[in-house]
Amino acid sequence: MTNHPLIPTPEESLLLAVASRTASQVDPVTDRRKKEYNTLTRYCSDWRRVMQLAGRQKLEAFMYRFAEDYALGDLSPKDAMGVMRERYGFSQAMYLKKSLELLDVLAALGMEGIRPVVLKGIPLARMLYTDPAVRVSRDIDLLCREDELDRVERVLFGAGYTRYKGKLSHEEYRKHHYHFVYAKGQDMDSVVEVHWNVRRDFKGPRIDTAPLIDEAVTVEIDGRPVSALKPVHALWHLGVNLSNNNFLDLRDLGDLRRLGR
Repeated sequence: MTNHPLIPTPEESLLLAVASRTASQVDPVTDRRKKEYNTLTRYCSDWRRVMQLAGRQKLEAFMYRFAEDYALGDLSPKDAMGVMRERYGFSQAMYLKKSLELLDVLAALGMEGIRPVVLKGIPLARMLYTDPAVRVSRDIDLLCREDELDRVERVLFGAGYTRYKGKLSHEEYRKHHYHFVYAKGQDMDSVVEVHWNVRRDFKGPRIDTAPLIDEAVTVEIDGRPVSALKPVHALWHLGVNLSNNNFLDLRDLGDLRRLGR
């Protein structure tokens, strides 16, 4: 019997639960939920599809934490649990690496009197997740005032970053785009995106980002204060990202749900 296209399969239902419930600050683990997800997991027969979906939707690390929280390890195939455990370990290592990189960049900027607001990333994960390492980002996104951009660039150049040079000139990027991309490392895997706005000009009128910076909140990372968007602005910003990129994955939808709560 073929599933109706609008009715999720057990595998898709499990991924929806993983996206919305894993390590959630607003949805504690309960016995009722454990029983519900135990039953749902027993109906999952295509674990290859589960893992493919988890990979596409940035949920592989979530899967392992979800299985641990809801005691589903014995119901999941050993090879699938092995992949989940490996991805969770990678996510933890990446979280630590990106935390240190973020703090180093912010410290360097702070020496020049610049205090940008961190968009998404680690501060958002700390606000929304009991285990922020499940939601790791490969890039660091910073929001700065436009009159600080030249100083920010000098600091990043001094720290070994280089600016990505695309098809537009530097001046054209400033006029028509909303961020510069800087990278360093052997594989250029340390990436910092410096935003002065949050939306491409052809997507609508220019947005005044001063209130986002002026009303930022403080989040502690390893005991050090970091500026981040306040929750209502973070919710709005995720919506703007949808407009910029024309899609959100399940991890992003999980963020939206948590912020909306």
